[in-house]
Amino acid sequence: MDFSFIKTEKTPVIVSDDGKVKIKEMYFSLCPSWSKEFPCEWSTYNARLEREKGDKKTGKLKQEFIFEAPTWRESFSKGQTCLVPISGAIESSYFGTHAGKMVKFSVKDDEVFFALGIWSEWVDKKSAEVKDTFALLTDDTYDFFFKAGHDRSIIVIKEKDFN
Repeated sequence: MDFSFIKTEKTPVIVSDDGKVKIKEMYFSLCPSWSKEFPCEWSTYNARLEREKGDKKTGKLKQEFIFEAPTWRESFSKGQTCLVPISGAIESSYFGTHAGKMVKFSVKDDEVFFALGIWSEWVDKKSAEVKDTFALLTDDTYDFFFKAGHDRSIIVIKEKDFN
């Protein structure tokens, strides 16, 4: 299933700007400031806190952290984090009983919950138009995501921890 249309759709995101909480509309799929185009051609919906990556010199796998990865490094180092209100997440199932299918994860009655994200400003070099973009942070999988065949989870945050 092709979800590339999402890269050009805006959604409300909660950010802290000069110590004030604001709601901004942003594009889902982070486009780093250095990208030559919007939206960027590679997938940037989810920012993994850490992942295994092949080392080009040794050929061995090594851990790469979010603050090392070029796509996320600038946003992470600037502390450009956000809260993303969502009612569900659609993910690919890679193994288990749902292998090869898309699975929607939601809470009871599709209530809104909040996921942690990271954001960036992309500026069009020709028109100077600014596009605010974001990605959801992901980490080790919650048990119910794993049972459904997914290897990582968005990070859900409780209201008491928003600050």
